[in-house]
Order: sequence, then structure tokens, then C-alpha cells
Amino acid sequence: MDSNIYPQVIRDFLPDSNAPEWWESARKKAWERYQSSPMPTMKNEQWRFTDIRKINLESYCLDVPFSNEDVSRCLRFIEELSLPYLAAARLVFLNDRLIDYTRSVGSQGLICMPLSEAIKERPDLVQSSFEDDRASLGSQKFLYLQQAQGKSGAVVIFPRGLILEEPIEIHHFLTEDYASCFPRLLVIAEEQSQGEIVEFCHGLSRDQGGLCVGRSELILKPGANLRLIRTQNWGEKAQSYYVNASLLERDAALVTFILNLGSAYARTESKSRLVGSGARSDMLSLSVAHGVQEYDQRTYQDHIAAHTTSDLLYKNALCDGSRTIFSGMIRVEPEAQHTDAYQSNRNLLLSEEAEANSLPGLEIQANEVRCTHGATTGQIDPEQLFYLLSRGLSLKVARKLFIFGFFQDVFDRVGDPKLVGFLTQMIEDKLKSDID
Repeated sequence: MDSNIYPQVIRDFLPDSNAPEWWESARKKAWERYQSSPMPTMKNEQWRFTDIRKINLESYCLDVPFSNEDVSRCLRFIEELSLPYLAAARLVFLNDRLIDYTRSVGSQGLICMPLSEAIKERPDLVQSSFEDDRASLGSQKFLYLQQAQGKSGAVVIFPRGLILEEPIEIHHFLTEDYASCFPRLLVIAEEQSQGEIVEFCHGLSRDQGGLCVGRSELILKPGANLRLIRTQNWGEKAQSYYVNASLLERDAALVTFILNLGSAYARTESKSRLVGSGARSDMLSLSVAHGVQEYDQRTYQDHIAAHTTSDLLYKNALCDGSRTIFSGMIRVEPEAQHTDAYQSNRNLLLSEEAEANSLPGLEIQANEVRCTHGATTGQIDPEQLFYLLSRGLSLKVARKLFIFGFFQDVFDRVGDPKLVGFLTQMIEDKLKSDID
């Protein structure tokens, strides 16, 4: 890699002459904040248990060029996935550049545009959320980097009363080990609207590297109903940082689901703010880790209004010497009486070398609430395993049955049966090598 041709992400700020002045000014300010912010250390409580040695931004580059063959390869990759629906809209990004954008005829009223168009056509939407730092649970430096360098992403608006039957589909690819992307997703679901967004992060090969620093902001107006599915399946040398922030108004309902399969190190921060009575947030995640993969998940359920509900269920299956970290907090403000909040992290260890760390927490300032949290870590029950083996099943098949049984209650809550079948196959593909 020639650093004179491909500037490193931590070294240079690359201006965009085609972008509006306000956008460039905001990007430059974020870049200055990124440079002045310290890297996380083990002494920081928000990075407790993280192997800081795995965090490295030194060798990744901006604007890595790609060929027409690379574009064709990505589009073929998507076609071969055989996704179980016809998307209402599809955006495909390669090395932080839009390479394909299609919309179906049946998506009238839907506003879905690449970020590069939105900053010119709808600057009011993008600008209002650009300076919002409340989403960070420790990754503020990475958010500054994303704000400064991000060029890819989408802005989606579900108009009032729109019920979209098919999901919006977003794909991200990287071509090289030193390539980087900084995707951003801004979603506004207006009153009584309903929709689903599925975001895929693909590694074109299992041993590929790369860097992804992404964020999403979800704003649900009264009575809106939204589902966000995100799969992180980068190559297993990659690093991934993803921050998700949601704001729910009165009677809004949100389901977020994150599937972790790829990356050497992947950190996810998810924060849900319930500001309207009757709002409900379901936060779900499944992770399958093997080798020395490390998945670092931090969550925050913030109840600000009365009569709100949040329910978090994160499950991890760990093979070999992999590690997972879960740190979650439920906060109930003084005005948030009659809150129902749940938080559960469960870990299945498939190896004696695997390690799962859990830090659930509560911060309650109201009297009439129902809040529970918990974490469990265990291995496959030897007696149950013996029973399956005595019935003629191989060890590989028996362990696979345990894993999918362990995951089933999360899949039951995803709420999209067609997509669940596809996600199950993604896990199946990884398990072929994990439990041999």
C-alpha cells in the first residue's frame, strides 16, 4: 500500500468540492474534534473488558478506487443471496461510494435517497441531527471520525400513514483489507407509518479486512412502527464500530435486531430514548463468535416518559477462544412512572477457552416501575448432549441443534418469518466451520 496515493484515515481530511458549505464546515469541525479526542483506554469504564490492543486505525485508507469488475462482483454477490422479498428500494455502496440505487413501483410516497443527495435536497433533516452527541456510550471519538469522513448512507422518510409492505435494503461492501467506509442512516417515521429496513455489511471473502465506522439515527413520530435489521458479516480481519440511536414518541414501536458474524473486533452501541407515553422499544441481538473474534456491545434504555416499555434480549454463542462483552444500563427518569423495562444477556460457551463478560445495570429515579435485568453464562448440558448422541445424532448436529434452540426466542421476536429463514441460513453457513 502506497500512503502517498491512499491517504490514511487518521492523517488527512479530504474536502468534497461538490458538497454544500455547511456540510464541509460541519465535517471539518468533526475532524478537529476527532484529532483532539483521546483514544479509549482500559481505565475508561465505558471500555471495561475491551482488548484495546485490537483497536487500530493506522492502516486504513479513504477513497480506495475500484473497478467495474468489482462493481459487478458485488451485484452478483447480492443476486446470489436470493433474498426472500422484492425490496421497496435498494442502495448498494462499495468503498463508501454508491454503485446502485433502485426503487420498486409500489413505493409511492416513500422518500428514500442517498446521503449525498439528501445534504443538497433536504439539508434541514441532515443538519438538525449532525451535532447530536447524545448517542455515544464511549465511542465519541469514532462518531467524530464518522461525521468527518462519512460520504455513504441513506436518508429515509416514511410519510404519515404509509404502510410499506416490503423492506428497504441497504448493502455495504469493501474491496481491500485497507479500505474503509463510514455509512450513516437517518430514518424518520412519521405518524402512523410502518416500515422495515434491512442493512447488510458484507465481506466478499472470509479472511478479508477493512474498517467500518457507522451510525444510524431513528426518529419515530406518534404511532409509528419500525423494524431495523442489521447484519454485520464483514471479513474476519475487519474492524467494525456501529452506533445506533433511536427516539420514540407517543405510542411508537421499534424493533432493532443486530446479527454479529464477521470482524476481528466489532463494537456496537445502541441507545433507545422513549420520550412519549405508550412507546415501546425491543432491542435484540444474536452473535456467533469463533477463533479470537471479540464482540463488544453497549446498550442504554432511557425511559423519559411515563407508561413506556423496553425489552432487551442479547444472546451470544462463543466458540474457540472468542470473547464477548455486554454492558447495559436501564435508566428511568423521575417522570417515567409505570415504566416496564427488561434487560437480559445470555451466553452459550462452546469451548473452555471462550470468555463472556456481562455488566447489566439499573438507574431508577421513579417509584412505580417494574424493571428487571440479568445475565447468564453456561455450557451445553452434558446429559442433554448425551441423550441426543444416544439417539444417533452426530456431535456436530447435536451442538447445532442446541445453538439454534438457544437462539429461537430471539428469532420469534424479530417478526419477519421470511427474513428469519434467511438469517438462519447465514448462521448455518458460519457454523459449518465453527462446530466441526
